[in-house]
Amino acid sequence: MLSGVMTNAIRHVHRQNGLWVTDGGIEYPAVILAVLAALADGGPGRFSLDESLGIRLRGPVVTAVAMGAGAAGAVYVAQHGEELFQARDADDALSRSTEKVGAGS
Repeated sequence: MLSGVMTNAIRHVHRQNGLWVTDGGIEYPAVILAVLAALADGGPGRFSLDESLGIRLRGPVVTAVAMGAGAAGAVYVAQHGEELFQARDADDALSRSTEKVGAGS
């Protein structure tokens, strides 16, 4: 999920500003993507739920799948976001949620 957020940040906010963070460029989101790739490559730590359940997914294939899925999800949401999250639906959902908790009165 975070790789998708950083991919969209690069595509829609930082790309036109160049590389360096001092100019608002892609340096910082790219570093975050590199850290996420390193975490996916290293796998879960010994105190993780995955380790206690015996799930030991790690390595370059897991890294490629995780980063690719995040990037693909980011591109999909960027292209179909208007259809998926229409403003009136969000307003209706917010109105219903505030009515349930009594925040609207």
